[in-house]
Amino acid sequence: MPNHLVPLTANGREQADQCGTKISELLEAKDRIIVFQSPYERTRQTADGVINAIFRHPNSSTWNLIERNEDPQMREQDFGNFQNEQKMKEVLSERSDYGFFFYRIPNGESPADVYDRCSVFCERLFRKFEVQSPDVVILVSHGIWGRVFLMRYFHWSYEYLEKLCNLPNAEPVVLVLQDDGKYVISTPLECYE
Repeated sequence: MPNHLVPLTANGREQADQCGTKISELLEAKDRIIVFQSPYERTRQTADGVINAIFRHPNSSTWNLIERNEDPQMREQDFGNFQNEQKMKEVLSERSDYGFFFYRIPNGESPADVYDRCSVFCERLFRKFEVQSPDVVILVSHGIWGRVFLMRYFHWSYEYLEKLCNLPNAEPVVLVLQDDGKYVISTPLECYE
């Protein structure tokens, strides 16, 4: 099955619902929300679950989902088509020796390629901020994309990215706007030892 058609499991649907519940606890009255999502089937389903859980909350009548966007720039790192299990073990071993960020998977991408896509996405995101001024933006994507997005947004080095553990499935990573106009991550991120 192509990677972009892999659906959520029952566990994934439950995680999406729990994620939406956690996000709803962070929202304030009259928040205007925009959702961006990857076009992969599982992220579409995750976004559905998150949004449904948010709007089941008792305070949801005050919130406004002003837009939902799908962006191919948010897709997962391309690992090649129909991966062979033994070949992927060899590729991942070689990547470990070479370095995670710059290693381009045969017939696929490197995280550096994903970084370029994140840069294009950030331009779209910033234009959206100028036009609609949402209070809350929810990004529904993939583990490597999420880490690389944070790297791009916060100008982290590739060395730091390589130490950062993958983001847990369907766990919100919360960025909070500070008085100085900059964002900080309020979610603890784990690094490899």
